[in-house]
Amino acid sequence: MFTVRMLIKLPMLPKQVLLLVIALNSLHLFAQEKEKPFRRVMIGVNFSPDVAFRVLTQRNNDEITTKIIESNRKTEIPKFGYCVGLNTLINIKSFVGVETGVWFMNMGYQTKWRQVNFGFNWNGTTFEPTGLAQHRLIDDFHYIGIPLKVNFTVGKGKLRFFAAAGLAVNFLVSTTNTLVIKGYEPENRKNTTPDNFDYNRLNIMPLAEAGIDYKINNRMNLKVSPSFRFGVINITPSQTPIGAFLFNGGINVKYYFGI
Repeated sequence: MFTVRMLIKLPMLPKQVLLLVIALNSLHLFAQEKEKPFRRVMIGVNFSPDVAFRVLTQRNNDEITTKIIESNRKTEIPKFGYCVGLNTLINIKSFVGVETGVWFMNMGYQTKWRQVNFGFNWNGTTFEPTGLAQHRLIDDFHYIGIPLKVNFTVGKGKLRFFAAAGLAVNFLVSTTNTLVIKGYEPENRKNTTPDNFDYNRLNIMPLAEAGIDYKINNRMNLKVSPSFRFGVINITPSQTPIGAFLFNGGINVKYYFGI
């Protein structure tokens, strides 16, 4: 690289050559200042505490089916779920990259607390309930998924903003039903059993997120963003009168280490 001292030592060069050398030298210095090194490959882990629920749809015009759906909508509420994963981010440029990996996700729904009675006592006039308790049902769906996303990052310095979009293919590995009873000591319990219903094993989820990207140092990054996932494939078989679509949303926290 040429410097001003070197140019002083070349007084006999033509003026045009000297100007060309100065221009090339300035261009090289400018490129060095603008160049922003980045890690080409980053390995990451993520965890997302979620709120999960489902959407019910009707496949026929039967009145009984309509009443069942209305009843379920009155008694069902969201449940807490989660998503934990291992990711690989390949940065094409400092501002764009492709990400994939594998995750394990818990989705589902639950019912409201409802009263149940386990016994009665005759008081001489009528039967009085003696074993009142509260119970609820929790349905859990466990998926292993493979996401594929494109990440975009904007900003300078340690704190930047990012957005990502893509798809995830999810495979249902297990479903369970949990019965919870409380309020009556002889019957208090929490029992979990497998759900053997023939749910669709494959699901696809569009992915979209936007949040902050904090650069801890030259190797480590921390990303935080709200997330929303919606399964676009009906989880119930086509011959059933009631359809269902699972979805969840939460705060996704990712930690990356550059290699």
